[in-house]
Amino acid sequence: MVMAPQDATSRSRTLALELRGLLRDLDPVRWRAATEAALVPRLRALHDKVASWLEATEGNPGRVREHWVEMCDLLGRQPPAPDRDAWLELRDEAEPVYEALAQAVRASTGRPLPSLRPTNHVRSVVHLFNAFGVIALVHWVLTTQTLMVAASTAALLGAWGMELARRRSAAVNRVLMRFFSPVAHPHEAHRINSATWYVTAVFLMSLTVPVDVGFAALAVLGMGDPAAALVGRRYGRTPLLHGRTLEGSLAFVVVGGAAAFAVLTLVSAAPWWILALRALAAAVAGATAEVLARRIDDNLAIPLGASAAGILVRALGG
Repeated sequence: MVMAPQDATSRSRTLALELRGLLRDLDPVRWRAATEAALVPRLRALHDKVASWLEATEGNPGRVREHWVEMCDLLGRQPPAPDRDAWLELRDEAEPVYEALAQAVRASTGRPLPSLRPTNHVRSVVHLFNAFGVIALVHWVLTTQTLMVAASTAALLGAWGMELARRRSAAVNRVLMRFFSPVAHPHEAHRINSATWYVTAVFLMSLTVPVDVGFAALAVLGMGDPAAALVGRRYGRTPLLHGRTLEGSLAFVVVGGAAAFAVLTLVSAAPWWILALRALAAAVAGATAEVLARRIDDNLAIPLGASAAGILVRALGG
């Protein structure tokens, strides 16, 4: 029996969310001793559901169905041996297929599916060095606003130039994704890269915010965001919005606030309690921006939100 297109779309979305849950639990930070015992029956059950959906939609060809055929093949393989690394290899193969599927679902229905953001320690380290590298560069080299704006404009043009090139050419996109594979998330093959949004945020801050406020915002992003991701994935139990957890957000505020305070003590002569207030405001605003941001990338929302809080505190006399 052929499934009606509307029913097929609804069922496909449900299966995709179930698949995302499975791949999320394959994240090495979330791995538990009991994880593997539950994975084999989940894998087989999901494969059977996808195979049944494919059989019922045989008369409805399309990109969504093509990606489900590829995913069904992956899920139907012999379950990995009792070895975490083998399961992680399966995850690495399935994640790009899921992101392509999510993109196809979004294109056909207008309703986005949540992306996967697997733990990537290399990306976290690069994230940190990017933030503090910009702080050091501005503090010791780009010491005037003219220099800051010029440098950030050049970086902005380069980043958006690459985005335009990879949107116009699938080959360029493949080359760039392969080159940046150590730090790229799978969904960035189909969306604007987070680094591009980061460069955009730095450009906007160079035009609009005092240097110390920008430093605090970048410190919050560089330390708070990775801390939230690590703690949220490993210990998160209390859900908030858009996949965030209370535990991750608290880690964001504590670590990001401490980083902002440390940076502010090096560049500002204000009393310590004022610096602590500015750092806390920036961290809370950054964590709030991360929780509320859905269609806006974290690397844009967090520093701009933290900057806005810093400017507000200064305006209030803090």
